[in-house]
Amino acid sequence: MYNYFSNNNCIVPKNWIINHSLVSIYSLSSLLYCFNGFIIIYLHYCIPKYFELIEAFIWIWQGIISYMSDGYYLGKVSIFHQIDRYSSIIVTYLLLRKYLTISGILCCYEKYNLICYNNSLICYNNLTQLLKCELIIGLSYSFICFYKSINSINKCNKELFFKYHTLWHTGFPLTSLGFHIILLFYINF
Repeated sequence: MYNYFSNNNCIVPKNWIINHSLVSIYSLSSLLYCFNGFIIIYLHYCIPKYFELIEAFIWIWQGIISYMSDGYYLGKVSIFHQIDRYSSIIVTYLLLRKYLTISGILCCYEKYNLICYNNSLICYNNLTQLLKCELIIGLSYSFICFYKSINSINKCNKELFFKYHTLWHTGFPLTSLGFHIILLFYINF
């Protein structure tokens, strides 16, 4: 994955931005990261949780950086392209680690049959099966879209690039949002 993020040949060609708008669906899709951060803050407003607030601000940071790279400076030389690439790697790693650990994919809680999340004990088996399905589907969708967007640049296919990169911008935030909604549902009901 690092090679895709760090490949300097993956900068969008200048001739692809002739009809580009800062308020196009493609440009605004980057801001879904920010939207996700604000939704996480809202979902955890009643009982603020330190780690969720940090995660929310990470999402907001990534949304701003992604918009600057993929929207405002699309096809132009900018430091935001490198910041976006490195930030994306770090954000993806941190959030994947958190989600895979809580879902039980990365860490085994089966011997206890319970998982502690924000001081709430949750029945492990039902929750983790649902979280695993949600994560596998959501993350597979996200990474396939990312891979296809990079391949479309290499194949000089402008339409497919904008389509799949927009879908990449929707996949990871929606997967995260689903993750938080599932956890809160299990904690509150």
